[in-house]
Formats: sequence, structure tokens, C-alpha cells
Amino acid sequence: MQSEIPDDVMQSANAVVVEMMKAPMLAMAPFIARAIMAEREAALSAAEPVATVAEMGAGGMRVLMPHPPGSADHLPIGTKFYVAPPAPSVAVKALEWKAHNEGFSHGRMHYGTGAFGHWYGVSRVKAGCWGCVHHIDGKAVHLPMTESLEEAKAAAQADYEARIRSALSAQVQDVAGWQLVPVRPTEEMLDAYWGQTGESEAMRSRVQARAKMYYHVMLAAAPAKQEERILHKHTNIRSGE
Repeated sequence: MQSEIPDDVMQSANAVVVEMMKAPMLAMAPFIARAIMAEREAALSAAEPVATVAEMGAGGMRVLMPHPPGSADHLPIGTKFYVAPPAPSVAVKALEWKAHNEGFSHGRMHYGTGAFGHWYGVSRVKAGCWGCVHHIDGKAVHLPMTESLEEAKAAAQADYEARIRSALSAQVQDVAGWQLVPVRPTEEMLDAYWGQTGESEAMRSRVQARAKMYYHVMLAAAPAKQEERILHKHTNIRSGE
């Protein structure tokens, strides 16, 4: 069902036609108006509902939704309606944990590594007391103590996910032609660079070392970073576009 065209939209459509000096084509104004409406609707944030299921009076109004075809059911009061499906929540990859015996008096240190230079160190401080420290770019932040290794790892994962989602939400919304890149090249990025050079396996480490140097120099000239990420202009290396 198409929504009614507001007066201001119709006026804008008429103005477009008049500007085109094609007065006989004023009959086309409704079509232009609907195009403007479509643009407005497309611009609406999918994260914001445009309507909510509610009751009128004593249960006088309910919305029915067919599922599957041929049947219908009441939608619960409070159900939100959107112009597009809400964006799914960001799935943050779990930290990768490894244990190292480094001579700690209360046992081994457990390291959890994540993306963009994030890593966590978990160790037992004393019986029934585990400490967890977050590290990034040489900075350390102590998390609250926990009673077990599992709880400390869970706290680290929750802290890591919160930091990643916070960094994502802080990014500039208009990023057309840009993409996020890590501060340091990943192994996959280095392998991809080496694969493009056509060098032999024997030259792999040397080529990757050179790639790290190039990467560092290019990022130094890139726009200022936000959090632990950098918005870097997407460029076609071969064509220079």
C-alpha cells in the first residue's frame, strides 16, 4: 500500500517539472513525487522503527501477521515495524588463548589475543583470585578480579567485545570509498602481498619485511586514526584508481 503524498513533496515535484520547462508534462509530477518519497524512505535509518503495535481502547485494535501463508496470528503489543530489517549486531570473534609457563609463582600466564593489537593477560594472583589485564599499544588496563580462570577469560572477552563495538560505533558514518585497516598488517595481508610479487618461497620473509616497511610508511601519511583503527582510502594498487 502506497502512502499518501504530502503537500510539500508534491510541490517539490511540480517545481522540478516547471524548472524543466515542460508544463505539459505536469501529469508526470506524481511519479516524480513518488521517487522523492522513495528516496526519503530509503534514507530512514533501519535501526529506528516507524510504527509500533498498540491497542486502541480496551483491546480494540490489533495487527495480524500471516505466517505461514494461509494463517494469521496476533503480533504482541510493542512489536516494532521498520522500513528495512534491523542491522544485525556485530559478531566479534572470540579471543584466542594460549598458556605460557614463565615461572610465575602461582602458575602459568594465559594470553588472549584479538584484532587490532588487543591482547589480554590472565594469571592467578592467589587461591581463588584471578587477575586480568588488557593491553593495547603499550597501555595496560586492569580488569576487576575474578574467582576463576574461566570467569577471568569471560571478563576479558566481554571487555574486548565492548571495545570493538565502541570503536565501530565511533567511526565516521559516511565512509564511501574508504575501508578500515589494522594498524599493523596481518599475516593474511602479508601473504597476499607476497603472492602478488611472484617471488619464491625462499624470498617470502624478505618480501614480507619489505611489505611491513611500505605499510608503515603509507599509514604514516594516511588520515589520523580513530581508536585503534585507521580509515584508509581504498585504492586499486595496480591501476592507481
